[in-house]
Amino acid sequence: MREVIEAFSSRIRSPLYGYFLISVIALNWKALFYLFFANEKVTHRIVYFEEHTSFATLLGYPLLFAALFTILYPWLNYAFLYLCRKPTELRNTVQAQSDHNLIIRKQEMEEVRSRLLKVRENDLIDRVKRNELLNEIKDTEARDKLSEDIEKLRQGSDGSTTSAKDKEEALGVLEYRLKIEEGFEGITAITQRITASLTKDITPKIELAGKAMVLKGNTTKKQIQTMKKLASDIRGFVKLVEESNDEYKIMLRDVRVGLDALLSNVDASNPESKYELEQLINSLTSTVKSAKEGVTGVLGLIHTINNLPLIEAEFDGAKASMSLELQNFANNIKDTIKILQDASYDAAQRAGVL
Repeated sequence: MREVIEAFSSRIRSPLYGYFLISVIALNWKALFYLFFANEKVTHRIVYFEEHTSFATLLGYPLLFAALFTILYPWLNYAFLYLCRKPTELRNTVQAQSDHNLIIRKQEMEEVRSRLLKVRENDLIDRVKRNELLNEIKDTEARDKLSEDIEKLRQGSDGSTTSAKDKEEALGVLEYRLKIEEGFEGITAITQRITASLTKDITPKIELAGKAMVLKGNTTKKQIQTMKKLASDIRGFVKLVEESNDEYKIMLRDVRVGLDALLSNVDASNPESKYELEQLINSLTSTVKSAKEGVTGVLGLIHTINNLPLIEAEFDGAKASMSLELQNFANNIKDTIKILQDASYDAAQRAGVL
């Protein structure tokens, strides 16, 4: 009995039976409604049902419709899924990219905290070592005087007693010029380092991998291995750009401090100083123009990277990291442009050009 019930249940659940039943009800609903719910004698209801139904409406057409629906439904479902495929892939890509960027940001913050903690730890170790050297001085008066001077320096470095303005005043015009020159030299070296690595190392490897992907007889396994190797190379480049971005920020800070201090100490009424301001304006304008061209190239590269299709998991992750660090590099260049434009405007006002 149980086997009979299960067999009957499996047939009832079949799509063909369901479509057949729906077709019977749709074609004969009036006759069925009258048969079951009319306030007439049973014989009258049966006669009405027989007059308004036929073999075709009860079996022929329902069976035909059920067969058509059963055959067409998988194809209609496939067409619907095919149409939804692209939006679904785009949505999943955006979500994966967002999650990936969030993970990278968290890792960056953790690395910054680690570096800061390392600097503080090294500073404490250096202080202990200097205290030991200080205790080795036998002259009590000299040791106390030196200890007092060291303590003042430490307080000043912690920002507790010496103001930023006092520190700036301790430097002269030549020191600020040197700070600016060294900052620009450092930024130029960083830019050249990133550009050289990109053009001489990463780009050729990407081109080589692209050629390897379309080789005849190249199996999917070999293609995946090629992309994993390329992902490893890209991650090395990302590490280089990440470290370079940190150095860039330090150099840019020195340039900004030097420019602010240099401009605030210039006497525009002095013809020689006015000439120096005009030379500075020309130099800043030229540098801004070059920086704008540079950031345009970087942004174009980022756009190209972001438009690459999803190929292999490790490569896709490395590609996203590369795009993120290049965007940080582009942001550094934009900050440089802003600082130089502000300094140029300030210099022009002081020189009476505006």
